Amino acid sequence: MSQKKVDAYKKEKAGRKAAIKRQKLFRALYVCIAIAVIVGFGCLIYKATRPVYDVNLEDSKFDEVGLASTLGYSGININNYIGNNSEAAE
Repeated sequence: MSQKKVDAYKKEKAGRKAAIKRQKLFRALYVCIAIAVIVGFGCLIYKATRPVYDVNLEDSKFDEVGLASTLGYSGININNYIGNNSEAAE
């Protein structure tokens, strides 16, 4: 080997540990970035395909009587009961 090749080999050998360490660091960094991108796309897809329920209380299927009978409501209005007892207590 010529002196030029020997010098280039020694220079490459001297920086080999640092180069390998840098390669491993960048490989780990690329893997982390790839995982973050995949998780980000997954979250976007999940949120985009999730059903959205628009509940409007004014357009309810049940009227108060129908809802009360479905739930087994006895017909006693708790507000009237509390109002009568608070007036009696005074």
